[in-house]
Amino acid sequence: MRAAFAILLVAVALGARPLPEALRDRLDGLAASKPQSRAAVQATTLALGAPGAAAADRAAWFDEIRRRAAAERDPELKAFLESQLQLDPAVPASAVRAPAPAAASPYAPGKDSRAALADARRAIELGESPALVPAALANLAADRADAELADDALVLLRRVDPAASAPLLWQRLGSSRARSAALRWEEEIERLPLAVVGRGFPSRAPEGWSKPARAAWLRLVAIRPGLSADKAAVLGLLKGPADELTEAAWDAVPNVFA
Repeated sequence: MRAAFAILLVAVALGARPLPEALRDRLDGLAASKPQSRAAVQATTLALGAPGAAAADRAAWFDEIRRRAAAERDPELKAFLESQLQLDPAVPASAVRAPAPAAASPYAPGKDSRAALADARRAIELGESPALVPAALANLAADRADAELADDALVLLRRVDPAASAPLLWQRLGSSRARSAALRWEEEIERLPLAVVGRGFPSRAPEGWSKPARAAWLRLVAIRPGLSADKAAVLGLLKGPADELTEAAWDAVPNVFA
């Protein structure tokens, strides 16, 4: 009560119109930190900030919020009160913006192979010419010392030079043991243009290939008319057990057998 009387005396001394008791009660209810009380204050701020609101009540409301925000010690409540001040029509819009735009730092390209690969990917995404030429990407893709780096380089090579990447993609599919790896390289081969998808294509999946790799090979034969598979190899797989490989062989039948 004494605090409210003191605020009233300060408002009168400054020549400002005192805040109506109903509006002051809404601000006093913020001490409980209840969502309903903050919603009521937010609604009042929006109403008094509207063009048709009384100018005297608007000025008294935002002046009171400004005084309470300056004196508030609770950081959460202080931030809420300051957010209400941003809706004051008397404050120019430029006053609530950052004083200066954020400084833009120049892009610094990396130095090692992985950083160079990231720079090449960035350039491709921006529609620019990558610093790594297809020959350099092919060398990185063929170096299996770092398998993850080689795989990423092969994917980028497929985007830059599909013809050069086709034989390497078929080799990578043949060396896949896990089904997830076979599916990955199957998807990359599917993205090759029809004119180059046959480069390095084995007409007969070697026996050393894993079952997921041979199944992927058959699925690619089924959807790419230019891939001529060995009929005897496909025919021998049609009598197998009901699994992924046999199903893929049956999918390839319309493309292999006229």
